[in-house]
Amino acid sequence: NTLTPMKFKNKNVIAVDIGANVGSFCCYASSCFDTIYAFEAAYNTYNIAKENTSHLNNIQLFHQAVAAKDNEVVKLYAPSSALSGDTSVFNINTSTNTSAEETKSISLEGICQEHDLKYIDYLKVDCEGSEYDFLMGKDLSKINYMVVEIHPGYMGIEKTNELRSHFDKYFALNYTIGEHILFYRAWPHHHA
Repeated sequence: NTLTPMKFKNKNVIAVDIGANVGSFCCYASSCFDTIYAFEAAYNTYNIAKENTSHLNNIQLFHQAVAAKDNEVVKLYAPSSALSGDTSVFNINTSTNTSAEETKSISLEGICQEHDLKYIDYLKVDCEGSEYDFLMGKDLSKINYMVVEIHPGYMGIEKTNELRSHFDKYFALNYTIGEHILFYRAWPHHHA
């Protein structure tokens, strides 16, 4: 794979941040995009992200979990580590004092429809295992670049391989960071 510099073709460059956490990506990347639509499922983390991005006028932040379908009630489990980035729909904590919260879901189609997105220039996905439901079997042809952290520990190796095969239909793998952070770019014939 050859590394290529990012090229955005649209006048209004849009990023979608799935798993905004405390807003780090939004803060670092806000100057690169005209608008970032950011989604964070955990309520406390969402509130911190709101505060951290309040000085940026091109961030639209939403307290929603990603899933295959819209408006489903999603149960989130906070880990015993208390690390905000580890909150997941998967309860891997065997302890009985695992705290859970509920939030509404939004799908990839729902995001595009609700925000009138014809094209996503840059999609960042780090959602602790929900990437399978959010992206598997979906039409990804309207995405130029996608960086995704995959979580085989949550999804299992079979679903991980299935998801990566689905990505290969739409994207060339540009590079990886470790084995779980994958940077994709659309095949040339999929550009807008």
